[in-house]
Amino acid sequence: MLRELPDEAVEGPIEAAFEELRALAADGRGRCTDALAGALLDAQILALERGDRGEAWRRLDELRARLHGSGAPDLLQDRLAAALFNAHRGGLLLDDEPMRLAALEELRMRARFDPSAAACRVALAELLADRVATSCEDGDEARVAESLAELEQLERHDRGFRVARELARALREQLVAFPAREVEALARLRALGEAHEDGRVDLERARALGRAHARHRSAAVDEDEDADADEAGESADERADAALEALRALVRARGEGEPSLVRELARVLRDVAVFGLGAWESEGAGAGLPGAAERGLNELRLIHERHPADLELGHILLEALLQVHLNAAELGLDEVCEYLQAEADSLLDHHTEAEADAGARAKQRTQRQLGPRAGSEREVELLLALRREHLRMLVTTHARVGDRGEWVRAELLLSRARNLVDLAGGSLGMVELFAQMLVNAHVDAGDSRGGGGAPSELAQALLVELRALARQHLGSSALQRHLATALFNAHVDASRRSEVLGGDLRASEALLEELEALCRANPGQLELPRRLIMALVNHHGMALERGDRDRGAVLLARIRELGSGPEADDHLRVQLAMALGNTLAHSESFGLGQDSARLAHELRVLAARKDASPTLRALVLEELSERFAPKQ
Repeated sequence: MLRELPDEAVEGPIEAAFEELRALAADGRGRCTDALAGALLDAQILALERGDRGEAWRRLDELRARLHGSGAPDLLQDRLAAALFNAHRGGLLLDDEPMRLAALEELRMRARFDPSAAACRVALAELLADRVATSCEDGDEARVAESLAELEQLERHDRGFRVARELARALREQLVAFPAREVEALARLRALGEAHEDGRVDLERARALGRAHARHRSAAVDEDEDADADEAGESADERADAALEALRALVRARGEGEPSLVRELARVLRDVAVFGLGAWESEGAGAGLPGAAERGLNELRLIHERHPADLELGHILLEALLQVHLNAAELGLDEVCEYLQAEADSLLDHHTEAEADAGARAKQRTQRQLGPRAGSEREVELLLALRREHLRMLVTTHARVGDRGEWVRAELLLSRARNLVDLAGGSLGMVELFAQMLVNAHVDAGDSRGGGGAPSELAQALLVELRALARQHLGSSALQRHLATALFNAHVDASRRSEVLGGDLRASEALLEELEALCRANPGQLELPRRLIMALVNHHGMALERGDRDRGAVLLARIRELGSGPEADDHLRVQLAMALGNTLAHSESFGLGQDSARLAHELRVLAARKDASPTLRALVLEELSERFAPKQ
């Protein structure tokens, strides 16, 4: 609350509180000494936020004096280390190099010469690890080596696991940034893990092995194997396999009681399955999964079977299933897609039921006043992610089923997706994915009629549902884009019906007006004018075919406005060229011979733009050639 008040309004109350705390601490009360140290630390942070360097140093000086005069130095070491850490960070933020260097040198001095200053050694290790990360981003390998040498010296002096964790983090950053140092970094990480047997150190080593595996596996897919051999004659695939085997050995050595290590192994196996899909492109798609992808998935399935209640492992497995499913769908492997979809359905059902049972037990514990279940927020987040990945797979399956004309199954998949979104509490990301399914279903509903006839009740209901979602989430550009796509499709369908059946144009006109209103309500969203101009060009062409010169002129004026405006892109200009070409083709029938030259000039201006795409220039050339080419 004091932070929200002006400085002069809080200075008096703060100093009065400090005097009272000092008096209580002077009586030798340990808790009051700790409270005073905490208050001094908070006051230093507040001073740094205000940019008051003098005040920040004054609070640090008092903390230092309290440490030397206190009978409980261990109690204040953590506070002093935090204050020096803050002074270093404050020097960076305030561009105060003397403050930063002074804090860093004091941390170094205390870390080296004060055996009781373990907190200072940890703070120094964190600063050095941060400097390694920053230097890696800058590509400064010399500074990385310098910081790592100091970190290793600090680790040998301290031997505590907290310093070792920071050294492990720095080594992982070096491995990621400088591939040439990979072997050295992995060897040092292994030695560090054997010396400390700390879970966090092991986790950093596991992450480093995962990055090494991904790098080599990617190189094996993207590059020629012969060109990718290292000095020892190992190929990228062999180095990737070595990294994976080292990770397996680490998990076996520590036992599967370390969930974080098991999850890192699962992530690497997910990559094995996904990278293994390259065999489909290089060897030709067969009836089933290629061997590498199948082995990766099988090992991942086995890990999940041993830890069936682990939601994070379930999410990793579903991510792998999704990626394999997407590739299989692109290659038309229907049988593979079907059993992967069935497995994903079963996986989601398993975790949904397990979470429902766990929630019921947590409710009972709460009623007995034993408190809520730990980690429940993370589990809710993971379950939402699980449902989102499953919905992505449903979107792909629904599109594939619709393309095959399996309308009944497509409706069942849409119903399941709707239920997933409801269970997720209307998560915006899932709503946007579901809207994509609605657009596809709306197209399928038109195709299922086989052409002709009035729009089906299903198509109308789907469009109503899309409108409702777009109104409910006005800030979602994806939902507005999906609605615009559905309106464009409905407009084309209505125009086709009016042409085939000789009906009126009120339906297509109304949809065009709705698209216009949607664009006006969402300025700055380029995708909406793109949908609108395509609908206008379609309507303009039909007006010309009907011989409605006046309506065609009005529509062409609106198309010019969109295609020639300051925010117009090449897509809009291509549509404008199409409309001009249509008008030019009908100029003689409308008695517009004198306007032909003006229309042709307008087309040439579009093609002459420096940013005109090859598509636009080819279209203009085709339109002008048909009109002005010599008659044979």
